[in-house]
Amino acid sequence: MRRLGLATVLVLAASLAPGQTWVEDGDAPALLNGQITVGPGTLTTISGTLTSGSDVDLYAIQIDNPAAFSAQTCGLTSIDSCLYLFDENGNGVSMSEDGCGVASWITSQFVTAPGRYYLAMSAYDYDPLNGGGQEIWNDTPWGTERAPDGPGAPGPLAGWGGSAGGSGAYSIALTGASFAEYGPPPPTGACCFTSGQCAVMTVGACTGLGGSYLGDDTSCTPNPCPPPLTGACCFPTTGCLELTQTLCVSGGGTYQGDNTVCWPNPCVTNPPGVGWSDNFDTYADGTYLYNVGGWTGWDNNPAAAGTVTSARARSAPHSIAVNDTADAIHPLTGIQGGQWTITAWQYIPSGLSGTTYFIVNSYYQHNGPYFWTVELHFDPATGQVTDALRDPGGTSPLPIIYDQWVEIRVEVDLDTSLGTVSQYYNNQLLFSGNWIVGAVGQLAIG
Repeated sequence: MRRLGLATVLVLAASLAPGQTWVEDGDAPALLNGQITVGPGTLTTISGTLTSGSDVDLYAIQIDNPAAFSAQTCGLTSIDSCLYLFDENGNGVSMSEDGCGVASWITSQFVTAPGRYYLAMSAYDYDPLNGGGQEIWNDTPWGTERAPDGPGAPGPLAGWGGSAGGSGAYSIALTGASFAEYGPPPPTGACCFTSGQCAVMTVGACTGLGGSYLGDDTSCTPNPCPPPLTGACCFPTTGCLELTQTLCVSGGGTYQGDNTVCWPNPCVTNPPGVGWSDNFDTYADGTYLYNVGGWTGWDNNPAAAGTVTSARARSAPHSIAVNDTADAIHPLTGIQGGQWTITAWQYIPSGLSGTTYFIVNSYYQHNGPYFWTVELHFDPATGQVTDALRDPGGTSPLPIIYDQWVEIRVEVDLDTSLGTVSQYYNNQLLFSGNWIVGAVGQLAIG
């Protein structure tokens, strides 16, 4: 098909809401027999979440009045998505994509008899396949409700394939349908996951997803689940972050064990030698540097992480973009004593609208404590660079150089009583002074 929808990752949400609504219980299966909807009578809404672009949710429903049947997501999701209807044997009946904008609308035109049916929700271009791996519906035309017309028609449904699309929450509005099985809704309760997340669902869905069920009618408000275990994560750069084991390994680190800490730094036996650098050229363009390669966002905030970009590069093809709310950090703990030089290259476009910063800490830990030793301000309102720690009044500024790569160089001597630091911008001395500023600090680079 033709375009990607917005990708959004949402936490699991599952319960049976009051009224005639079925809310996805855990993660609905993608294949028959789907998730069996259970309730008293008319079914008017199904709500759920596509947790990824290759997630498909299949629901068993009962169509009581074929002439009155409809299923539509118009105005009920932001996902570029498709609806598919299958009969009780899994053969295709009808599909809709772009029936109303990027949402879908199935009508009664191909529904000929009452009975058990299966309704599927998928992201755009993730398509139903028959047993031979062929598409049950062709990719085009869009905007038209169609009976099965692909090489794999009419099915039955045996799998899904294609390009993964968007993800996020959705609701499906129904007419002419009822719950697949009549009866009281199944009991639900809080389900705890090792990530520390909580979701309300049935005991079967909870255990099927590897969670711990806390009992019928228990709630996720406030969250009763214990926080995930964390430990020191060592990166090849000798940086250390305290992360969950999953985040550590996925970011290219080595997990040191639950409840281990980053201070003193377990990642080095000796301080990182001269020559460590990161020019960002080995990452893929667009890589979100959240717990990747030792990089993360301030206080481990995903919104603060930087992004690899090919828009500008000092050494082709990449650099790190730090925009808007970004506050990218890379811990380099274990540096104590001696003389050190920290060099960074910065590109400030002439359209910069707010102050940007270059910071070095002598100690850093997510959510504190933090000891500041270098804090350079680049303020487009004044067009000046200043040392905000040692010269807060800006009595010794240098002019910002726009639209070209400029060297920032910090020369540190940690062998004196309070340490010394000299800061250079474009090879001009900006300010010199003690490394430790204020009442606390340490002779280290953190």
